[in-house]
Amino acid sequence: MGDLLLYFRGVATQVAVIFVLIAVGVLLTCRRLIRESGARVITDVLLYAVTPAVILKSFLTVRFSSENARYMLLALASALVVHAVGLGLGLLCFCRREKPSRNLLTSAVIFANGGFMALPLAQALLGDMGVFLVSMYVAVFNLVIWTLGVKLFSKEPVSAKKLLLNPNLIAVALGVILFFCRVDLTGVTVLFEPLTHLANLNTPLAMLLIGYYLANARWKPSRADGPALLAVALRLIGVPLIALGGLWLLGIRGDLLTACLLPACAPVAAMTMMFAARFESDTATASRMVALSHAVSILTMPLLLTLAHAIGG
Repeated sequence: MGDLLLYFRGVATQVAVIFVLIAVGVLLTCRRLIRESGARVITDVLLYAVTPAVILKSFLTVRFSSENARYMLLALASALVVHAVGLGLGLLCFCRREKPSRNLLTSAVIFANGGFMALPLAQALLGDMGVFLVSMYVAVFNLVIWTLGVKLFSKEPVSAKKLLLNPNLIAVALGVILFFCRVDLTGVTVLFEPLTHLANLNTPLAMLLIGYYLANARWKPSRADGPALLAVALRLIGVPLIALGGLWLLGIRGDLLTACLLPACAPVAAMTMMFAARFESDTATASRMVALSHAVSILTMPLLLTLAHAIGG
């Protein structure tokens, strides 16, 4: 029991550090130092430079071995299953609602903030190996959100060009090639150090951006919030518990179990709100789900990760 309490305190401390940074983002937004135009710039910097650098650095830092390759494939399979579980739960629970609302709520269950939330936690808890494994989730997330996600929000055809040119997918593809070809660039200072500096921006910039969204969310509850609350509960509790049970039954244990669960228990992806705004959906409900899920995850993530540690070692 003492070991579990110690582990819970360690995870809770890392989550609290992240939420302090989020609070700074809220404060800067309330002081109007971060505005909509600035948030768009931060989003672009994260999407096109920082997150790809985080992913690529993790592939360069983790050395090739048959065990690491097996872990990577297991993390990839886990990410696919987690998205499938979210889709199944969303369709099952919201099947009787009208299509726009059903699709928005379902997307909130499917898509977790794996890049902006899970990657910093993976780095803090598991180091580069954790980032390496969570990067598999980020790759699947980008693949699914730019295909299924677009279909849920819009009648527009999926753009193969946008999908293939997604910076995170490019970073994963390049990282996989370098990993299996056993290319070591860590000693090339002129390349690896700039990559490291860019990667180090991920946690502060991502948390400031989340703070911006929290500051602009509508927190006043209404009678119509029931489905949104259910979607948040499924995202934070339902999906991760099913994922944890499935991974445990498959014999996945230790740090691999933690790395696979981290993105599964992350809050609703900010992309849900961005897609709602882009495709003229219910942005008010989307922003409330994003904000509420991030606020509640400060408790649910440490509890779920501690549970994984308790049953998986």
